[in-house]
Amino acid sequence: MKNVAQPHEWLTDSGLTDNGRQARKSYGKFVSGLTDLLKPIYRTSRVLHLLQSHHYDTAMGAYALPPHTINFCINTSCNLKCQYCDLNHSREEWDGSVAKLRDNLIEPNKRFELPLDVCKKVIDQVAWFKPTIRIPWVEPLLYKDIMPFIEYTKSKDLPFSMLTNGLLLPKFAKRLAEAGIDALRVSLDGPREVHDKMCGVKGTFSKVIEGLKILVEERKKLGIDIQIGCYYTVTDDNDHCLVDFLEELEKEGLLGEIFVGFFMFNYISKNLAELHNKNHADICGYRAAETSSQFADISKLDVQGLVEQRKEIEKRFQGKTRINFRPFFSERNLNYCVSDEYESFPESRCDVHWHTLYINPQGEVKSFPQCFLGQVGNVQEYSVMDIWNCEAMRDQRLKLRDHRLYDGCKRCYCIYSNLEDVQDSWVDTSKK
Repeated sequence: MKNVAQPHEWLTDSGLTDNGRQARKSYGKFVSGLTDLLKPIYRTSRVLHLLQSHHYDTAMGAYALPPHTINFCINTSCNLKCQYCDLNHSREEWDGSVAKLRDNLIEPNKRFELPLDVCKKVIDQVAWFKPTIRIPWVEPLLYKDIMPFIEYTKSKDLPFSMLTNGLLLPKFAKRLAEAGIDALRVSLDGPREVHDKMCGVKGTFSKVIEGLKILVEERKKLGIDIQIGCYYTVTDDNDHCLVDFLEELEKEGLLGEIFVGFFMFNYISKNLAELHNKNHADICGYRAAETSSQFADISKLDVQGLVEQRKEIEKRFQGKTRINFRPFFSERNLNYCVSDEYESFPESRCDVHWHTLYINPQGEVKSFPQCFLGQVGNVQEYSVMDIWNCEAMRDQRLKLRDHRLYDGCKRCYCIYSNLEDVQDSWVDTSKK
């Protein structure tokens, strides 16, 4: 068709044509209109996620629409010692065997930072399709150019989101608000004593609460919309105190100001790694290794206790703030999360390769930070869209579409997220 852009003519830079430029212009207008219509940004991302996931079933040749989120891992530094984290344990004894680090963070005893000029180049390349620029891993507030990074992102009128452990938030909260960030999440894994024990640094909970209060106050003072929230990773050390945690947030005056996400621990167990390497390594081309399951005993999680806590939370707190369980804390879902023996949900699949892109501190690109599938290009050598729809990435998509997920994927955050789509359990209960 003469005036119709083929996928490679607008979804890659090297194949861009005049028809492709027109297609990009139309898509850019659509995303801009959606962003103006839907606030806060998680609603925009949700709609784009559903649209882009639709291409899992329809796109020929495994081309994908531009990603709705660009995840940057800008450094390899962290100032906490979380019990369940590969980074903490591997700093002490690195042997290259821990997949999350080997595949994503390079070598944890060496410091790497993605140069600011490279970050700016990427942001320039992707500005036309308005993705959320997000920093979700390690500790971004230790990156020496974090404020210039944020300021440049906002100068291009792009949404910015970050996940921080919050230890430095009191120092940065005012500057972050003034820079115009759109969303900030902190890691909080329990009430005061539980969180401090899990993160390995005494006084962290108090620092995080202090920083959140400053950020909330600055949000009110400036009259701006910053989506503020906390992520609670459920392990065998904190599965008993979800309600206590919300009570403490309420006592601190924060419950009505922030959202809360209770997320099941994601991991690759030794058993799942062995199954993957036996059944799927030759198919996908990558082996899997045991990750953070070696630092937490998931089998000890009290499934029935979590279900009962979820019911109590829904009864007591759901109307006070946005609360999300990932996956939804049903008995069936939780049994799946805690047992290697539990069969995969037949309807679950990995579609993250259709909507999310990740860049590590050396510029290497893959779809998701914790994915064991290999990198497909480097932003210091190729453009983002040429990498996003390159042959290697499309090959990963085609194989994933054939198999839906691999044994090494079964307890991944992306699968937990997909269960929300399958079960239609994503509910926006935020205040309008």
